[in-house]
Amino acid sequence: MGGPLALVEDGDEVIIDLPARRLDLNVPEAALAERRGAWSPPKPKVSGGFIDLYAALAGPTQTGARLEPPPCEE
Repeated sequence: MGGPLALVEDGDEVIIDLPARRLDLNVPEAALAERRGAWSPPKPKVSGGFIDLYAALAGPTQTGARLEPPPCEE
């Protein structure tokens, strides 16, 4: 949602460091700030039904994007 991957353009250098579990975009911060200002979230290709339920309940991608039930209210 507007992170560095959303700002990648053709020709950008992406640095992948597997041991450190990092992915960096090698672009000057000024250029990223300009891109951030022009960025808007893309419209979903699909909506409704299971995809909306999954989007609401899925955990973060770094932990596997598993479905996590909402906390129970007592």
